[in-house]
Amino acid sequence: MGLIDSVRAWLTGGVSIGSASAPRGDTRHIASSPTSNAEITRSGAHLLLLGRFLHGAEAINSNDGRWAKVLGESETMAVARLQAEGLLLEAPLEAAIQLAYQSKELKALAHERGLRVSGTKPELTQRLIAADATEARQLLGARRFLICSGRGKSLADAFGAQQYAARAEAERQTLEFLNEKRLREATKVVASFEAKQVFGRGLGIDWTASDDPTGSVEELESIFSGTPQILAGVGPEKLDTLRIGAGMDLLWGTNSASRWLPEGFESGSRFDLDVSARMLVFYAFHQRNLASYSSLGSLLKRVSVAAVHDNRTCTSCRKIQGHAFALRHLPELPYEKCTSEMGCRCTTKPLFE
Repeated sequence: MGLIDSVRAWLTGGVSIGSASAPRGDTRHIASSPTSNAEITRSGAHLLLLGRFLHGAEAINSNDGRWAKVLGESETMAVARLQAEGLLLEAPLEAAIQLAYQSKELKALAHERGLRVSGTKPELTQRLIAADATEARQLLGARRFLICSGRGKSLADAFGAQQYAARAEAERQTLEFLNEKRLREATKVVASFEAKQVFGRGLGIDWTASDDPTGSVEELESIFSGTPQILAGVGPEKLDTLRIGAGMDLLWGTNSASRWLPEGFESGSRFDLDVSARMLVFYAFHQRNLASYSSLGSLLKRVSVAAVHDNRTCTSCRKIQGHAFALRHLPELPYEKCTSEMGCRCTTKPLFE
């Protein structure tokens, strides 16, 4: 993902089963009770797919290439295999109807049949089945709904807990490295974690390519060394603490720096903690953009400023919106005169002549 695309995204604020080939993902085995003499093992991709049905879901015939790639087989085949192993079961009629219809739809169906329309989804569903079970089953048509068996739920829950623990440990290590200003080590932890996921975060990012496939070290250096004018009133010590939260937001793609900061911490900024950290991240994006623009030399004459079009954009940002600036006259972003409680969300666009 390009830098400008990354900014835009911020603003819109294995192993195999059976004979399938080994797909990408966490290759640690989680074994179920064998259904034959051979122990069956499955990949993280299959366990992630299994987890989709923890509370029941429709069995959709899908040809999603993303799933096929990580499963090593089609999604439809993988679901059928999980069902054949007894990890997925046909959902009971009552559960299937509740999955297929919203509450207002169930009330309409009850009304059409002269039944009482008050009550919860389970009550409405039970009323429809009690009135005519055969007709109630026909409400599903050809749609099929599956739900995890007890054994399937245990496997999916165990995988979820394993993933949660792995992320928590990766976050802990990243936070520790950022506190020690070991920036490349921090990016390495994140890249290693994402490379093991069934679906790595971000569009088109190859987390196996390097320790820093998104080029985050350069942005981290800006976060830890620069001070945007919009945060000029924040004291040095508080700013250093805020930089940690901003670094975690940048590396993990979150927008909740407060979760990484000491309880009760106050930055002294006119913005809340999450917005204050975001201003540091946007500053880093801007600095990287400037470096990119400067490298183009005489090919780039001017740069325009674009603001988000909503009622939370302040008057100051609107004033510079659409203006074309020579690179040396381009205002620092985030714009120091921004008064929006959301903080400045302006971006830049190169203008080639």
